[in-house]
Amino acid sequence: MRKIISAQIFALSILVAGCGTARHEHEAIESNCVAEAQGPEAAVLSGKTFIGDVTEINAAMLSNPNLPTPAEAAALSALDARRAVCRQKIIAWNQQYKPKLVPRLQAQFYEEELAVGDLIARKTSYGDANRRIYEAYLSEVGGRRARRQAKARMNAAGAQ
Repeated sequence: MRKIISAQIFALSILVAGCGTARHEHEAIESNCVAEAQGPEAAVLSGKTFIGDVTEINAAMLSNPNLPTPAEAAALSALDARRAVCRQKIIAWNQQYKPKLVPRLQAQFYEEELAVGDLIARKTSYGDANRRIYEAYLSEVGGRRARRQAKARMNAAGAQ
């Protein structure tokens, strides 16, 4: 009996340690991506669009009617190349630890890439591109929140 309990505790400790490692890996990817985004382009684009995290988008960015200048478009292109590497790292991590999330992240990133592509091509304003990017982000976050709430309601209903 004691060996069985010890084996279960050992297995549980490996599981918990694995979860902690995965969380640390995810945090490292996010912090590295934000740090890598702070290249020379950040000064040129500051206040116009997000640099490292979509949640940087604010009301002023959403209402900016300006098209990027050629220098800003070049800076966006360089920044987006680094973001693409980060998106790939995020997708790879999620494929390993949260595979059900991958299609939704890919959809969000695709919408982001389209909006940034239009911005680089100077086909859309900063405000429009930022709105599209933020809506894709909110759609993913809102979808996750709705799924968690629905699951909690189902669990609560099942407990009754």
